[in-house]
Amino acid sequence: MKKTIIGLSIVLMLLSAFCVSATAADDGISTPSVSSLSISSYPDRTVYGAFEQLDVTGLALRAVFTDGSEKIIEGREIRVSYNRDNCFRVGDDSVLLSYGGKSLYLPVTVNRIAYDISALELDNFSTVYNGAFQGYSQPIPQIVGLDGIPLKVSMSGGGTNVGIYDISVDFATDSRDYLTPESRVIGMTVEPAEAQIVWEGTSFVYDGRSKSPLAYYTDVNGARVYLTVSGASTNAGTGYVARATTNDLNY
Repeated sequence: MKKTIIGLSIVLMLLSAFCVSATAADDGISTPSVSSLSISSYPDRTVYGAFEQLDVTGLALRAVFTDGSEKIIEGREIRVSYNRDNCFRVGDDSVLLSYGGKSLYLPVTVNRIAYDISALELDNFSTVYNGAFQGYSQPIPQIVGLDGIPLKVSMSGGGTNVGIYDISVDFATDSRDYLTPESRVIGMTVEPAEAQIVWEGTSFVYDGRSKSPLAYYTDVNGARVYLTVSGASTNAGTGYVARATTNDLNY
């Protein structure tokens, strides 16, 4: 009699385990999945510059499940997929949003952005007359965008003699993601060169004739240039003053 009771207990235990297992399997199969996805509220921003990422502030999606229930999806629950790289690029007009195996496109506008040209020295500047044509002579730093495409910078204009000249700064780029900076004009001032005056014949013997010394300077080309001297004297004596002048505004 005891053996029969023990055997019956073992059968009941096996049947109980089987029921539990079957119930768990049934629960897994009946888990609802997402049947549709829609935009519940649009994000605060839909206009971006190149290389920016989606700001999900204000964005909410409505997920409808196979059992008829609904859920509002926000923030990090939303998977964002870009067309290229991991950001917006000019030419993109939408971004893919996904949740629970369903996806939809969010329309966006992507605009070109400005280059950072702060490394360029675009202030007016001065130089000193040297007899040659002068323009912008500082090294032009290379400016490269986030897409790896460099900004082309060219400078033209200048002059030789003392004066103020316009230097034109022009830009060009092959990038679709960046704006081409507007051309601009900076001023270059050519200042006079300093020249050392050399005096000759500052001592004379009286002979009844008017006497004056000679004065010259050496120009930037190495040539001796004589100046106009005023203040000639005839009588013997000291303390006479002579003045040398030039009409060349470059010195």
